[in-house]
Amino acid sequence: MLKPMQIAVEKDLSGGVRITLGETVGLMSPEQAFEFAMVVLKAAGVGVELGANFQPPSQKHFRPG
Repeated sequence: MLKPMQIAVEKDLSGGVRITLGETVGLMSPEQAFEFAMVVLKAAGVGVELGANFQPPSQKHFRPG
């Protein structure tokens, strides 16, 4: 059974990105946060169109699955 979960994304004072999922908090670099968001959106079936000049960071940390 799925339950609603609070999700929050905030810029951290250290320059990183703080991601909160329910009671769990993680700190990621901006590149890791971007990669994480792309994997989550792809898993949810959401297509993301990026501009032709946008160079996404290489995928090193997260894999869809």
